[in-house]
Parts: sequence; C-alpha cells; structure tokens
Amino acid sequence: MKRNLMIALFLLVLGVVPLASQAAPNTSNYMEQGGANWVIGGNLYVEDSNGRRNSYAKQARAVYEVDSGTGEGAVGAHGLGVYLPADAIVRQAWFQIVEQFTDNGSGTIALSCATPNDIYSAADITGQSANAIIAGVPTGVAATMFHTEAGCELTATVATASHNAGKLVLFVDYVVSED
Repeated sequence: MKRNLMIALFLLVLGVVPLASQAAPNTSNYMEQGGANWVIGGNLYVEDSNGRRNSYAKQARAVYEVDSGTGEGAVGAHGLGVYLPADAIVRQAWFQIVEQFTDNGSGTIALSCATPNDIYSAADITGQSANAIIAGVPTGVAATMFHTEAGCELTATVATASHNAGKLVLFVDYVVSED
C-alpha cells in the first residue's frame, strides 16, 4: 500500500494527473500493483469498481495554418477541427509559432473554445518569431482554469486585418470532471 502511494505521488510530481475515462489501449503495458494498474511511460491509469481502466490526463493538439487559397487567414472565426468534451476543465494552454505570422495591417488572433478569448486573448502575434512558445490564459493555476459545460471546438478568430501567412500549434491540457 505504502509503495503504491509512493509510486502514485511520484507520477503526479512528473505531471501525470488523472483526467477522463477511456479503455486501456494495450493491457500488456500494465504492471499490476496491489489492485491498481499503471501504464509504464504514459498516463496514470486506475481501475474503477466496474473493472474499467480510467486515464485522467488529456491533451488536445490543434493546428492553425494560414492558407490564402482556402481563406484561412481571413477575418472571422476558423474552427480547428479539434473538440473538447463536455465537462472538461481546461488546466493549461500554450502554443508554438511554427511559421511567423504576417498580416495586412495590425491583425489580431484569439484562441477559444467555450467562450471568446478563454484560451488566448486577442493580440497581434506578428512580432513573434518562429519557434516562439506563448502561454495561453489558463496557466495551470486554479484561478485561470475554466470548465466547458458542453463540448466545444478549438477556434482561431482573426480580427482587424487578415493574415497572409503563419502557422501555430496549440496545446490544451484538460481533465474531464464527470464520467
């Protein structure tokens, strides 16, 4: 029991934190420890009273890339095709500029899901160079986290002026509060 607690605390310190229910991807990767199941080199899994293995740590990854041929850099909201589930608690978000953004004036970009600006408040990011990593609104501190009552799509909203070029990769860490 004490050894299991020590292993769990060690995994929590490493940043493996419980998030939403999912089936075990490959049971051969599990190590039995006094009734608890642990994925080696991955998320922390625990077995519930129904015998299901639950992983609680989740991360969404979405890409926003300006493509003048499809109008992706135009002023307006652009869904990124990645959805967070209902009852997600967004803990932390950040993005990496892969290709520097250029625009036709002083265009801004906001990143959101449940409400406007909940992931990144509208700002001109054209001054950020490639490989820059930029923190979002949720920074891992409880006061900056937010809850999605319904599922929502990660969205990039361009305002003020359209973008000509640019690419970013958005990362969102979250947990699901109910199963």
